[in-house]
Amino acid sequence: MEEFSMTKRHAHEVLDALLKLEMISPCEFQHDKNMVSYETTIRGNALGMAKAGKPLKRASAGNVLWELLGRVKAVNDRQDLANTVESVVVSGSYLSDAKRVNDLDVAVD
Repeated sequence: MEEFSMTKRHAHEVLDALLKLEMISPCEFQHDKNMVSYETTIRGNALGMAKAGKPLKRASAGNVLWELLGRVKAVNDRQDLANTVESVVVSGSYLSDAKRVNDLDVAVD
């Protein structure tokens, strides 16, 4: 209620809707007997991770990747830094043949 500046009634309506949509569920272990705690479900987590942006052109994603690799090289060329980048791995839709990709998924070690 406080976080979203809403009335108690409106907060209950929102919680009821999220429960009905299976976006949240009551926590199995309640920390406070006077207050119900909720956690997100797999469906709720998927919505939270969903992208609202338009897909990228492959060329744009490629440019971003090359900029990242340039920064990796710049970091690894510096002797005064405590760490270096050991690897960069690309995954996801960028590895497909699609002309547009959802995003650029990169893991850096």
